[in-house]
Amino acid sequence: MSQMIQKIKELQKNADNIRNVCILAHVDHGKTTLADYLIASNGIISTRNAGPMRYLDNRPDEQERKITMKASNISLYFESNGEEYLINLIDSPGHVDFSSETSAAVKLADGAIIVVDVVEGLCAQTRTTLQQAYNEKLKPILFLNKVDRLIQERNMSTTEAEEHLRRVLEQVNAVIGNIFASDVLLQEDLSKDNQESALESADDSSIYFNPTVGNVIFGSAQDGWGFSLNAFSSMFADKLSVPSDILNDAMWGDFYYNSKHKRCESGAYSKGKPTIFVQIVLENIWKLYNNIMHDDFDKISIYCEKLKLKYRPPKMSSANRKTILKNVFTEWLPLEKSIFERIIKHVTSPTEMYKSKLSKLISSDKFSSNVEFSEDDSSKVVVFIAKMVPISYRELMACDRALRDIEDEYEPDEQVLIAFCRIYCGVLRENSNVHLVKRDYNPKIRNKEELEPVDVKRLYLMMARNFEPLDEAHSGMIVGIWGLQKYVTKTATLSSSKSCPPFSGLDILAPPVLRVAVEAANIDDMPKLIKGLKLLNQVDSCVQIMIQETGEHVLCVLGEVHLEKCIRDLTQDYAKIKLNVSKPIVQFRETIVEPIQKSSDEDKSVTINARNNTCTIKIVASPLPQNIVKFLESNKEQLKIFASTMEGSSGIEVNKDLLDAFSTELKNSEIVQQFEMTDIWSIGPKKLSTCLLINKSKYIHHNLLSSETIDGLYDRAIINGFQSAIQAGPLCLEPMHGICFIMQEFQIDESIDKRDSSISGIIITSVKEACRIAFQKQPQRLVGPMYSLSIIANADVLGKCYAEISKRNGRILISDMIEGSGMWMLEAVIPVIESFDLANELRVKTSGLAMPQLSFSHWETIEQDPFWIPTTEEELEQFGDKADFENKAKSYMDSIRERKGLYVDKKLVEFAEKQRTLSKNK
Repeated sequence: MSQMIQKIKELQKNADNIRNVCILAHVDHGKTTLADYLIASNGIISTRNAGPMRYLDNRPDEQERKITMKASNISLYFESNGEEYLINLIDSPGHVDFSSETSAAVKLADGAIIVVDVVEGLCAQTRTTLQQAYNEKLKPILFLNKVDRLIQERNMSTTEAEEHLRRVLEQVNAVIGNIFASDVLLQEDLSKDNQESALESADDSSIYFNPTVGNVIFGSAQDGWGFSLNAFSSMFADKLSVPSDILNDAMWGDFYYNSKHKRCESGAYSKGKPTIFVQIVLENIWKLYNNIMHDDFDKISIYCEKLKLKYRPPKMSSANRKTILKNVFTEWLPLEKSIFERIIKHVTSPTEMYKSKLSKLISSDKFSSNVEFSEDDSSKVVVFIAKMVPISYRELMACDRALRDIEDEYEPDEQVLIAFCRIYCGVLRENSNVHLVKRDYNPKIRNKEELEPVDVKRLYLMMARNFEPLDEAHSGMIVGIWGLQKYVTKTATLSSSKSCPPFSGLDILAPPVLRVAVEAANIDDMPKLIKGLKLLNQVDSCVQIMIQETGEHVLCVLGEVHLEKCIRDLTQDYAKIKLNVSKPIVQFRETIVEPIQKSSDEDKSVTINARNNTCTIKIVASPLPQNIVKFLESNKEQLKIFASTMEGSSGIEVNKDLLDAFSTELKNSEIVQQFEMTDIWSIGPKKLSTCLLINKSKYIHHNLLSSETIDGLYDRAIINGFQSAIQAGPLCLEPMHGICFIMQEFQIDESIDKRDSSISGIIITSVKEACRIAFQKQPQRLVGPMYSLSIIANADVLGKCYAEISKRNGRILISDMIEGSGMWMLEAVIPVIESFDLANELRVKTSGLAMPQLSFSHWETIEQDPFWIPTTEEELEQFGDKADFENKAKSYMDSIRERKGLYVDKKLVEFAEKQRTLSKNK
């Protein structure tokens, strides 16, 4: 082990022989088992324990649930053709609740192994990982896993198996084709007439998976074997008297082997002949499997002799078949060799990936010209930190003996954080001083307040559960840094140069929509809770911590499994106290819709005259068209910069291309034609950016769609009033969504002294109140989060799945049989508030024959009016009984009703009283 560590430390100096690879897949498709066999090749664990050990899953809850919850890195050594390579392998979670960990993995890697279970086929998370790999420009390798299930579970013939594998591969390539086409159309501002020609001219020849190219591996991680086509073409080329390159090209597709002429010919399907893939590959694998599983030891010996394998027949007839199978196949088709060889050939080195990765990581294209260094420049250091990794100080001291002699402020059982990062440029050394580049830093103007000097105390080679001390880390390496706990939250950029821009953070695929209030069981433990929440916020990129006006701490997470992990971390590692945790509360948004019957005479505007007509404000609210809302949501990060620009933040420049695109989108919308304006005053709320304040008054101010800078006297007060109103709506104090507020009139009494500071407070209060009342004059609705539900189920339990989805107000979108598997794939959408305990309910009712996966899908307007109450007998008969109403209201308002005695509760009480009155009258 120590010799291998020394080799890795030496190999890091040669970036050309480094490969950074992550493993991506849907949950339970075999990522961690694959990683175990790759780790076993370095002697870190025994091959016998590979699979069940789950070496990279070192959390107790990971072992209990048998799912990966965090991204873990390990550096491995591999030798090929006399050349030595260093492979940094990152295992990532497949569960959607831990998507931020997957985002961290793809940010640091140059290539990806996409694992697909050939029986379950293409699943929801597989599509997501393919999109992530494409977005981050990773070099992908497809591993079609669990081929053994086609033999042992599905009892397929070799011909049926080939057809099934071909179909799975086509499904994967179809998804890649859709991703590519969407990207081409997104990059170009195209009319419908020339979209087709743009797709035809775009080069997509290198993006697909093709077994003959070598970027597809077939195998079984559970049994420890895998192969690419070139392994069989090299094995059988001499025997068939066909050059290996020709045989390799003919091994996948409509080709068969003509034994008479000793050549490969096309037309296998039309002539009814088995393909070369069936003849050479599948027939041999199927025969060997069947011989072993039927205890036909004599045939096994003969077969192994033909394949030139060392096989020792078991002394006892009761020998474990699985052990024999693993021993034979790991010698014949070793999984680690196939994977590592494909990685070396198809994944480019950090040197070659430098420019494409850097362009993706840099926050904005306008900074690219300011990067004045290259990966070969060792004097200038650039580091990207993807996340912070927790470890107890006792465990860290066990890995690094030098810490025992250092006096530090940490207790042995206290959690410390190691920065999980990649060196993009230069050589980072222990005890060196670098700059922490903050998000708003601009290298053009060099705003020094956005640079902070930090010291790198210790460097570590991250070996899964162990941290090996390093004196220095070279360009291309993935390492750990200790000493940045006080400075880094979630992600960060480090650089020795002031010319380095900040790198963009992680791409969070879904917002945290599940909330719980947490408090210390013992009030004296509040400082420990606050400290624990701070650590949790630093470590988990998908967690949001909020403090309510009442002082309660609210934890926002992605889902139930994510919530359980966070609570466990707080109670056992970070805060180490007992907690009181509220029931889950779902986040909503508030919006307005167009009235069903529009009245031309009705005035929906609101006029407020403040302090004896000192200030006159007239505002009207209108729902934004969906195209504008979608544009705002998809570009919310840049739109935050717009809002910051209005507030006068220094060092921030607006992306002009995005501004032009937004302006074009707005000008083509119905909202412009209705109100004849493009004068945008502000965008908010700050975290969502889906509401607009538009000026139609005579007041002159800075327009977001104009490059001209105008500093209006009361701009800040008006914007603060608008932001305050939309941050907490009148329905249930949730943020407003998809609303346009039009300022029709704004006047200040000319006799007012402009130096009077109280006028700003009056404007803020008046604008806030006007926006709220304008909102209430329109039909009001709640906007709730929706989960995308993906279920793989046995045909016998489909009815139970349908019933459970229907009971929870879900909608089934797709119900298709997975060809060749006997399983069904259901895709549905379900309100987040209805999703609690869904997975457990389905597993119990179907006896484990249904496997659900929930992921955030979209926000959907709840058509039920929260303020509509039936008051007449006719309305009651039309709507139903009281129980029906209360159940319907509860299904969507449950999370809201528990909060602060809001208006919805009063309405339900009022309804009950009215129903009792009607019953008496009857």
